[in-house]
Amino acid sequence: MDVQNYLKAAEEGDAKAQCYLGLCYAKGDGIEKDWDKAIIWLKRSAKQNYAEAQYNLGLCNAKGLGMSKSLYKAFKWYKRAADQGHIKAQCNVGVCYLEGIGVMKNYSKAVEWYMKAIPAGDAITQCNLAICYEKGYGVERDLQVAQKWYSEAANQNHTEALCKLATWYYNGDLVEKNTQKAFKYFLRAAQLGDSLAMCNVGTCYYLGNGTEKNLDKSFEYYLKSAQAGNAKAQCKVGSCYERGEGTEINLEQAFYWYEKSANQGYVEAYSLLGTFYAEGLGIERNREIAEKWFRKSSRMRILD
Repeated sequence: MDVQNYLKAAEEGDAKAQCYLGLCYAKGDGIEKDWDKAIIWLKRSAKQNYAEAQYNLGLCNAKGLGMSKSLYKAFKWYKRAADQGHIKAQCNVGVCYLEGIGVMKNYSKAVEWYMKAIPAGDAITQCNLAICYEKGYGVERDLQVAQKWYSEAANQNHTEALCKLATWYYNGDLVEKNTQKAFKYFLRAAQLGDSLAMCNVGTCYYLGNGTEKNLDKSFEYYLKSAQAGNAKAQCKVGSCYERGEGTEINLEQAFYWYEKSANQGYVEAYSLLGTFYAEGLGIERNREIAEKWFRKSSRMRILD
């Protein structure tokens, strides 16, 4: 159905058409983007108890899209949609109870709502339920059940679940250590665009953990992660450029990445950046700035 047909049906009072017309205005899909009109039509639909409109009004309230941000109202709309069986809304109600968003924190109710949503096979719900079992939020702590739900979510390429399983296998804290499995999970998450996983793949290649050591590939994944804004990876890229690991030595680039990492608060980059300023590596020597970074590094070590 095109926008004009939605408009006609919406004006005649069709709740579904009102909802999708609102979404068209919100996205600028086939019509000029207009948040005011988007909210008007979503509210008309929601007042007719159309769950999808209620869920989307929850999102708008939560993010302050087309209206003032209100976590209380967001929860209210999620709950109304969830009561009608809307899966994503049920999951979001669970999140609200788990984190105290727009409602008093209640772990038991969080699990209750996740359990309602879980039969639909939603990966986000599976991962959230796994977290509850891992931490003992609202249920008795059970790592086997947590692993089961992380695995279900990972099978649907949920990156948080993939990274969680990868970390478990890499460290061997909660499951038998298996760096090969860890690497495979990290790699899948990295290929799906997760910047932390990209950094961890870089580390696996750098150390030869779970895969053959390969400095070229290590640098490749560190750089992808760094470009996506991961502070640890930015520091690692700086180190690669400084040492010529997986790439040619380039002190200007090393300085560039150390500085980006340090400016994001990555502590290990502080002293490295200080050294570059102190010795004039890749940047004009500046002892005053060097001392500033050395002091920051020292303060953080004292706090540790």
